[in-house]
Amino acid sequence: MTGGVAAVVLGARGEAAIAAALAGLEWAATRVVLDPSDRLGGIALPPGVRRVTGDPAAAVAGASWALLVGDDERVTPALARAIVAATAAGDAAVAIPRALAAGSGLLRVAGAAVRLVPAAEAQVRPPVDGTLAWRTRRPVRRLDTPLVVAEPASLEQAVIELDGETTALAALPGMATARVGVGAALLAPAAATLRLLVARGARLGWGRWVRAVLAGYRVLVLQAKRWERAQEVAL
Repeated sequence: MTGGVAAVVLGARGEAAIAAALAGLEWAATRVVLDPSDRLGGIALPPGVRRVTGDPAAAVAGASWALLVGDDERVTPALARAIVAATAAGDAAVAIPRALAAGSGLLRVAGAAVRLVPAAEAQVRPPVDGTLAWRTRRPVRRLDTPLVVAEPASLEQAVIELDGETTALAALPGMATARVGVGAALLAPAAATLRLLVARGARLGWGRWVRAVLAGYRVLVLQAKRWERAQEVAL
């Protein structure tokens, strides 16, 4: 593989979610499933898709750019075009916002994380606040077109997926040794909840509150799993 975009999908929710995420990335030069918790060895992947359990840097070697997404995130055709245009526009890192699917509309979440970087520099930033992103020291350009987060089929399914996702996030490179202040650790769940409460777009009523509470709980669970992993590494 030479040139083009290498798409890295963080696998956490199982075969169906990974397949849906990969389907929106067929335009990429290569596709990689990142399985840091080593729980997905039994799933079937499309031809040409690799599964890696460690640092994804080696898996994207030879590509020009590396794109990082979660298996609950969908790259729409419009976003794919924006990504390809961004890779042709220069060497800045690219931040991409997120929008939650909400019935027939989208709920746009504040902020944007760096998801596209030159592949030679691809290194996952330890997501101690639950935010998936690459490290970068480059200037950052923000896209307007968001990643669309798939809506869980039910509250029960959302809780099940939360466990798989936080397990995968806690196992990412650098998570066990990443330092974060007590104050920041306590504020992170509140910040995640607030981002959902102030998100713009579709009206969800009570559903917005449920999503907001789950977002904060997700970060709490991640902090606990990260702490457990740090203890294991210290032994």
